[in-house]
Amino acid sequence: MTLRRVAQLLIVLFGLILAGFSGWWATRIWSPPYNTVGNFDGDRALQDVQYQISLGPRTSGSTAHDRIVEWMQAELKAAGWQVKIQEATLMGHSIQNVVARRSAQPPRIILAADRGPDPGRRSEPAPGANDGASGVAVLLELARTLPEDSIPVWLVFLDAEDNGELPGWHSSRRHH
Repeated sequence: MTLRRVAQLLIVLFGLILAGFSGWWATRIWSPPYNTVGNFDGDRALQDVQYQISLGPRTSGSTAHDRIVEWMQAELKAAGWQVKIQEATLMGHSIQNVVARRSAQPPRIILAADRGPDPGRRSEPAPGANDGASGVAVLLELARTLPEDSIPVWLVFLDAEDNGELPGWHSSRRHH
């Protein structure tokens, strides 16, 4: 093998090593930060829905409601969130909103579980699978997967938000 041929092979080999290193470095720089924590697990979220509906209706003041609030707090705390319960009385009913945050900083984003899409049925009690349970499951899974060093996010689990047009929740008063 000639010296020229050896030099060409070394240049090609060095180029391949450089290209591989550049590709590796580019993926480290431009990888989304959420990949370091984990991806949203739809199966785990579905298990959360199934657990919630296994308790039956979780209306304010019921045993199932108390159990779900305790469970949400435990899940959020296990994922590293600070949890606060906002208690109030509305239309003679005791309600508890669950607010989760990672720091004392004001939120830049607030994510909340919301009412169902059928305005004609909003005065009826919600069975809680598609509306209540799915919203809670999505927020809990986000709590598990959002990185701790993300921008300040609050996760808010609204109690009694679909209990028959409570004052302040009428759709015409909302700003989208």
